[in-house]
Formats: sequence, C-alpha cells, structure tokens
Amino acid sequence: MEKAFEELEKIYTEVEALLKQQTIVCHCCGKCCDFSKNGMRLYIFRLERLYLLSKLGSPLSLKDGKCSGQNQNLCSLHKYRPLGCRTQFCTHTFQEIYEIFAKKIQEIEIKYNIEYEYAEAFES
Repeated sequence: MEKAFEELEKIYTEVEALLKQQTIVCHCCGKCCDFSKNGMRLYIFRLERLYLLSKLGSPLSLKDGKCSGQNQNLCSLHKYRPLGCRTQFCTHTFQEIYEIFAKKIQEIEIKYNIEYEYAEAFES
C-alpha cells in the first residue's frame, strides 16, 4: 500500500504545481470546510480514504457541520487533504483539473488492486 500512497502523493504534488499557475488565492477563511453553510459535499476515492486513515489515524468526520480537520478556520491536515479539497475554493472550482487527476487516482487503484469506491468523505 505504501507504493500506492507514494504515487498518490506525486499526484497531489502535480495538482499543487498546476494550481500555482492559476490566479486563484486561498484566503484561509475556512468557508470551504464549513459544509453546513457552503452546501458542498466532499467525495473521495478509497485510496484517499486509506491514505488519510494512515496519516491521521481516524476517518474524517463532521463536527457542527465542519470538517474535523478544520482548526480555527485553517486546515490542520492541509498536507494530506484529498483531491477535492485541493481543487475546490470558496470562489471557484477547478473541475477540469479535478477530473484529470481523478482519473490518475483511479489508475493507481487499478494498478494496486484497490477496490473502487467513490463516496462521501465524512463518516457519521
């Protein structure tokens, strides 16, 4: 599983490099993590779920409608955040970038025989 995680981290690095070329800026306001107010839903792949579990020791959950990774409007798991968090900003969604890299995540899952799952990130 470690090799799959390494490949996932490379994808995240590619996403970050591509997003740096865009004009969007994160204002660290925390709105993207407050799902009770922003109306968004976060979906992740099984590989991302397993990766987060390995790094955090527990699954993501919602606390008062906010991501459990949010701490004083900042993401405490910023380094490990899933693809959806990397491509969604409070003022813009990079859907095309998301779709390109979602396919790459699926390719890693196939390569390492990780059962396909694309589901809501938060456990109740």
